[in-house]
Amino acid sequence: KLKPSEDFIALSPEDNIHAADLENQFAKALKDQNLREAIRLKYLMAIRELSKHNLIRWKKDKTNHDYLSETFQTGLYVTFAQVTNLFERFWYGEAEINEGKFQNTLSVFETFLQSIGSVNQPEQSQDTSPNNSAANNE
Repeated sequence: KLKPSEDFIALSPEDNIHAADLENQFAKALKDQNLREAIRLKYLMAIRELSKHNLIRWKKDKTNHDYLSETFQTGLYVTFAQVTNLFERFWYGEAEINEGKFQNTLSVFETFLQSIGSVNQPEQSQDTSPNNSAANNE
């Protein structure tokens, strides 16, 4: 009979970002000098915060572009596009990363994360027209 290891039973961040311990995984990635993974985890933290503040609706199979589209009317679109671009460049594009680039990227992510709480939270709706927000408050 196999005994599952802690790593095996740990929740993958992509399975449920609300239940995953992204902060500890981020700390481990930093300790291991895995800067690419640390950026991926910061991006997941950004997605989680957007979802917690009802600025997006998190779903496992959505794409980064889906989330970006959801932020269009929130005032965070431009900065979230910048964060998304950085994540995709270092994670998918495998751009060269060093400590300096990592620190600059981390600064952009931290600024973005801090800005999320100051955004007025729109009602989630199928209709994305600006004139429909009052009707959704009923």
